[in-house]
Amino acid sequence: MMDATALVLLARYNRWMNARLLRVGEVLDDATWYEDLGLFHGSLHRTFDHLIYADLAFLCRLTGDPGRAPRLGEALHATRTAQRRARVDLDERLVTWCATLTPEWLGQSSTWRSQVDGLERTRPRWAVLLHVFNHQTHHRGQVTAALSRLGVDYGTTDLPFMDGPRAPP
Repeated sequence: MMDATALVLLARYNRWMNARLLRVGEVLDDATWYEDLGLFHGSLHRTFDHLIYADLAFLCRLTGDPGRAPRLGEALHATRTAQRRARVDLDERLVTWCATLTPEWLGQSSTWRSQVDGLERTRPRWAVLLHVFNHQTHHRGQVTAALSRLGVDYGTTDLPFMDGPRAPP
């Protein structure tokens, strides 16, 4: 089982990488940001919207806030500015919230019905949260591959460098 300390580290890493990638993505014009680059969710914009959707869906399941998860595939943010603001707020919320989690709460299970396949699932809360951060890393890997193809230097993505001299550009 994971404890709150490990989850806070993952939440901080998540915040660091999201901020970094959104910041370096600002060098791209809007046409490129919204263009279908062949990512699983098409564009960089839609990929970041998907990550926000997933975090909100899992927070809804685990905390009840938001009270209703967005619909899968729903466009959440029309602009890059709104998307970045939402991502920053959500990342801060995840870091703060993870610091409050107890071993007892993490050891309990949560049950929900998936919007992906309509099936009901029950999983330990610690495993659900591990998935939240793993899911972020998965899609950020697609983002970094696209940025690399576009010639954008996003720096190191390794967790051990998070607080080092090469911390966010």
